[in-house]
Amino acid sequence: AFVVVTTTKPSKTQHNRVLNCLNNAQNDDNNNSIDDEQPVAGTASTSSRRLFGSQFLTTISMASASSFFVLPINAWGAAAKTNEVDEDKEKLTKGYKRLTYLLDNWDRLTEVCDNSKTDPFSGKTVCVKTPLVVSEYMGFKSMADPLFKADKTMRRLEKAGVVPDSRSSDYLDAAEMWQQTSDEAQGMAYTSSWAGPENPNGGDDNIDFFLQRAKKQVVDARTSLGTVVEILQM
Repeated sequence: AFVVVTTTKPSKTQHNRVLNCLNNAQNDDNNNSIDDEQPVAGTASTSSRRLFGSQFLTTISMASASSFFVLPINAWGAAAKTNEVDEDKEKLTKGYKRLTYLLDNWDRLTEVCDNSKTDPFSGKTVCVKTPLVVSEYMGFKSMADPLFKADKTMRRLEKAGVVPDSRSSDYLDAAEMWQQTSDEAQGMAYTSSWAGPENPNGGDDNIDFFLQRAKKQVVDARTSLGTVVEILQM
């Protein structure tokens, strides 16, 4: 299978050949209608049209010969595969940087101090924990996030053959560890979001407890993702 790609416009000479072909066919039609007083219905015009068709196709073929080239389909397939690999690598790299940013700014990102909540006993304003921020950075909140279904991204890269044979085992271990720790980080963050005093047996201490457990899993997840990035030499 081949793909045809236009590279240049027909030359002026080629363009004139096409016009001459059209003019000749029109003249043939005019001559036939004048010379034949009682032509057989459709004979002259049909013959002229056939002659025109033959001349036109011949001229177009000549004009097009230098205007097109063909590329095998597999060349385009290889280019598309390369683009997909580059995009997947970029996703993991961005995801790693985002997790690093989350951990470096953990307290600021997982806590909101906007005076919207007050202590019921002292009446003072208190900060509010926002555990589900972890879900956002781990790729569980948006399909547009670079770490959305990162485990599948890692598998695609492995199937694409970009993982060195000497590091295949390390890569698979890191990918498996990523899936495990990212799921646990999401679970702990979700539990923390429901562990407040508004719920039975809940309290601020429970929020902090599960949020810290989520942080530990994020640290481990980033480590495994870092191994993947290092193996892929990104």
